[in-house]
Amino acid sequence: MDTKKSKKGFTLIELMVTVALLAILLTLGVPSFTSGLKSNRVTAETDKFLAALSFARIEAIKRNADVQICKSSDSATCGTSSSVNWHDGWIIWSDSDSDSSLDSDEIIQLADKTRGAFTITPSITEANSRSLLYRPDGTARTGTGQFGLSFWFCPSDDDQYYARTIQVGATGRPEYSKGATCS
Repeated sequence: MDTKKSKKGFTLIELMVTVALLAILLTLGVPSFTSGLKSNRVTAETDKFLAALSFARIEAIKRNADVQICKSSDSATCGTSSSVNWHDGWIIWSDSDSDSSLDSDEIIQLADKTRGAFTITPSITEANSRSLLYRPDGTARTGTGQFGLSFWFCPSDDDQYYARTIQVGATGRPEYSKGATCS
Protein backbone atom coordinates (compact mmCIF):
# COMPACT_ATOMS: atom_id res chain seq x y z
CA MET A 1 0.00 0.00 0.00
CA ASP A 2 1.33 3.39 -1.05
CA THR A 3 1.23 5.83 1.85
CA LYS A 4 2.17 8.83 -0.30
CA LYS A 5 -0.82 10.54 -1.81
CA SER A 6 -0.38 13.07 -4.58
CA LYS A 7 -1.53 16.49 -3.49
CA LYS A 8 -3.16 18.88 -5.91
CA GLY A 9 -3.72 22.60 -5.42
CA PHE A 10 -1.89 25.60 -3.97
CA THR A 11 -0.44 26.15 -0.57
CA LEU A 12 -1.45 29.22 1.40
CA ILE A 13 1.95 30.85 0.78
CA GLU A 14 1.72 30.29 -2.99
CA LEU A 15 -1.74 31.83 -3.00
CA MET A 16 -0.57 34.89 -1.01
CA VAL A 17 2.39 35.46 -3.35
CA THR A 18 0.10 35.22 -6.38
CA VAL A 19 -2.39 37.73 -4.88
CA ALA A 20 0.45 40.12 -3.97
CA LEU A 21 1.85 40.01 -7.53
CA LEU A 22 -1.61 40.58 -8.97
CA ALA A 23 -2.12 43.60 -6.69
CA ILE A 24 1.19 45.10 -7.80
CA LEU A 25 0.33 44.63 -11.49
CA LEU A 26 -3.11 46.21 -11.04
CA THR A 27 -1.60 49.15 -9.16
CA LEU A 28 0.71 49.81 -12.08
CA GLY A 29 -1.84 49.15 -14.85
CA VAL A 30 -5.03 50.89 -13.69
CA PRO A 31 -3.74 54.51 -13.84
CA SER A 32 -2.53 54.11 -17.42
CA PHE A 33 -5.82 52.47 -18.36
CA THR A 34 -7.88 55.33 -16.92
CA SER A 35 -5.72 57.96 -18.65
CA GLY A 36 -6.11 56.11 -21.94
CA LEU A 37 -9.85 55.93 -21.40
CA LYS A 38 -10.02 59.67 -20.69
CA SER A 39 -8.00 60.47 -23.79
CA ASN A 40 -10.21 58.25 -25.97
CA ARG A 41 -13.41 59.88 -24.66
CA VAL A 42 -12.19 63.40 -25.41
CA THR A 43 -10.89 62.34 -28.83
CA ALA A 44 -14.15 60.57 -29.71
CA GLU A 45 -16.30 63.59 -28.84
CA THR A 46 -13.90 65.96 -30.61
CA ASP A 47 -14.08 63.76 -33.71
CA LYS A 48 -17.89 63.75 -33.49
CA PHE A 49 -17.98 67.56 -33.47
CA LEU A 50 -15.37 67.80 -36.23
CA ALA A 51 -17.50 65.46 -38.37
CA ALA A 52 -20.58 67.62 -37.71
CA LEU A 53 -18.75 70.76 -38.84
CA SER A 54 -17.47 69.04 -41.98
CA PHE A 55 -20.95 67.67 -42.68
CA ALA A 56 -22.51 71.15 -42.35
CA ARG A 57 -19.94 72.59 -44.77
CA ILE A 58 -20.53 69.82 -47.31
CA GLU A 59 -24.31 70.26 -47.04
CA ALA A 60 -24.00 74.00 -47.70
CA ILE A 61 -21.98 73.34 -50.83
CA LYS A 62 -24.21 70.48 -51.98
CA ARG A 63 -27.48 72.37 -51.39
CA ASN A 64 -26.07 75.66 -52.70
CA ALA A 65 -27.66 77.29 -49.64
CA ASP A 66 -26.70 78.57 -46.21
CA VAL A 67 -26.42 75.86 -43.55
CA GLN A 68 -26.06 76.64 -39.87
CA ILE A 69 -24.85 74.66 -36.92
CA CYS A 70 -26.07 76.03 -33.60
CA LYS A 71 -25.87 74.96 -29.98
CA SER A 72 -29.04 73.43 -28.55
CA SER A 73 -30.07 71.82 -25.30
CA ASP A 74 -33.50 70.60 -26.43
CA SER A 75 -32.84 69.40 -30.03
CA ALA A 76 -35.63 71.69 -31.24
CA THR A 77 -34.39 75.28 -30.91
CA CYS A 78 -31.07 77.06 -31.14
CA GLY A 79 -29.78 78.15 -27.75
CA THR A 80 -29.48 81.90 -27.42
CA SER A 81 -28.68 82.21 -23.73
CA SER A 82 -25.36 81.70 -22.00
CA SER A 83 -26.87 78.80 -20.03
CA VAL A 84 -26.94 76.68 -23.21
CA ASN A 85 -23.53 75.28 -24.11
CA TRP A 86 -22.14 73.48 -27.13
CA HIS A 87 -21.62 70.31 -25.08
CA ASP A 88 -25.41 70.28 -24.46
CA GLY A 89 -25.87 69.36 -28.13
CA TRP A 90 -26.25 71.03 -31.52
CA ILE A 91 -28.49 71.26 -34.57
CA ILE A 92 -27.47 71.44 -38.23
CA TRP A 93 -30.14 73.11 -40.33
CA SER A 94 -30.71 74.81 -43.67
CA ASP A 95 -32.80 77.98 -43.92
CA SER A 96 -34.80 76.86 -46.93
CA ASP A 97 -37.48 79.57 -46.57
CA SER A 98 -34.92 82.35 -45.94
CA ASP A 99 -36.64 83.64 -42.80
CA SER A 100 -33.49 83.28 -40.61
CA SER A 101 -35.36 81.16 -38.09
CA LEU A 102 -35.20 77.45 -37.46
CA ASP A 103 -38.27 75.47 -38.51
CA SER A 104 -38.62 71.77 -37.68
CA ASP A 105 -38.67 70.79 -41.37
CA GLU A 106 -35.30 72.50 -41.92
CA ILE A 107 -33.32 70.30 -39.52
CA ILE A 108 -30.68 68.19 -41.26
CA GLN A 109 -28.96 66.59 -38.26
CA LEU A 110 -29.22 66.58 -34.46
CA ALA A 111 -26.64 65.82 -31.78
CA ASP A 112 -27.45 65.14 -28.15
CA LYS A 113 -25.41 66.05 -25.11
CA THR A 114 -21.83 64.91 -25.36
CA ARG A 115 -20.67 61.97 -23.27
CA GLY A 116 -17.91 62.40 -20.75
CA ALA A 117 -16.94 65.06 -18.28
CA PHE A 118 -15.66 67.91 -20.42
CA THR A 119 -16.79 71.20 -21.90
CA ILE A 120 -16.80 72.67 -25.40
CA THR A 121 -15.91 76.35 -25.21
CA PRO A 122 -15.84 78.72 -28.20
CA SER A 123 -12.90 81.10 -28.47
CA ILE A 124 -15.00 84.24 -28.86
CA THR A 125 -17.75 86.05 -26.97
CA GLU A 126 -21.12 84.48 -26.31
CA ALA A 127 -23.02 86.64 -28.82
CA ASN A 128 -20.68 85.58 -31.63
CA SER A 129 -20.54 81.91 -30.72
CA ARG A 130 -24.20 80.84 -30.77
CA SER A 131 -23.99 79.46 -34.28
CA LEU A 132 -21.71 78.95 -37.22
CA LEU A 133 -23.01 79.69 -40.71
CA TYR A 134 -21.67 77.91 -43.77
CA ARG A 135 -22.19 79.72 -47.06
CA PRO A 136 -22.80 77.90 -50.39
CA ASP A 137 -19.14 78.42 -51.30
CA GLY A 138 -18.03 76.57 -48.12
CA THR A 139 -16.81 79.61 -46.20
CA ALA A 140 -17.78 80.00 -42.56
CA ARG A 141 -18.92 82.93 -40.42
CA THR A 142 -20.21 83.22 -36.89
CA GLY A 143 -23.83 84.24 -36.30
CA THR A 144 -22.80 87.92 -36.29
CA GLY A 145 -20.66 87.68 -39.43
CA GLN A 146 -17.24 87.32 -37.82
CA PHE A 147 -14.71 85.08 -39.58
CA GLY A 148 -12.94 82.30 -37.71
CA LEU A 149 -13.89 80.43 -34.60
CA SER A 150 -12.12 77.92 -32.36
CA PHE A 151 -13.73 75.35 -30.13
CA TRP A 152 -11.80 74.12 -27.10
CA PHE A 153 -12.55 70.65 -25.74
CA CYS A 154 -11.45 70.67 -22.10
CA PRO A 155 -11.83 67.99 -19.43
CA SER A 156 -13.75 69.12 -16.35
CA ASP A 157 -10.65 68.72 -14.21
CA ASP A 158 -8.78 71.20 -16.52
CA ASP A 159 -6.11 68.64 -17.36
CA GLN A 160 -4.47 70.46 -20.29
CA TYR A 161 -2.81 67.26 -21.52
CA TYR A 162 -6.14 65.91 -22.79
CA ALA A 163 -7.46 69.18 -24.22
CA ARG A 164 -8.21 69.45 -27.96
CA THR A 165 -8.93 72.35 -30.32
CA ILE A 166 -10.98 72.61 -33.49
CA GLN A 167 -10.22 75.73 -35.50
CA VAL A 168 -12.64 76.87 -38.21
CA GLY A 169 -11.08 79.53 -40.39
CA ALA A 170 -12.70 81.83 -42.92
CA THR A 171 -12.42 79.11 -45.57
CA GLY A 172 -14.75 76.99 -43.42
CA ARG A 173 -12.53 73.98 -43.26
CA PRO A 174 -12.31 72.68 -39.66
CA GLU A 175 -8.90 71.61 -38.41
CA TYR A 176 -8.13 69.50 -35.35
CA SER A 177 -5.15 69.79 -33.01
CA LYS A 178 -4.09 68.58 -29.59
CA GLY A 179 -3.93 71.11 -26.81
CA ALA A 180 -6.22 74.00 -25.94
CA THR A 181 -6.42 77.07 -23.74
CA CYS A 182 -8.63 75.75 -20.97
CA SER A 183 -9.53 78.11 -18.17
